[in-house]
Amino acid sequence: MKQRDSSLDVIEGLACIMMILAHATLGSQESTLVKNLAFFGGFAPTLFYAVSDVTNMFQAICLRLILF
Repeated sequence: MKQRDSSLDVIEGLACIMMILAHATLGSQESTLVKNLAFFGGFAPTLFYAVSDVTNMFQAICLRLILF
């Protein structure tokens, strides 16, 4: 079995943190920093699902579930 790609795990972790920060800033939109965190946190679900799909594809190829 191949080892996990730690860079993909790091990207998923960052996406999770971005999601938490985006939801934590919903009530206060005063400062520019808070507005930027909320804006970039909006990309977190897309980033997380994209990386998850890539890892699922790698796993399917390793298990030969997808025939190309």
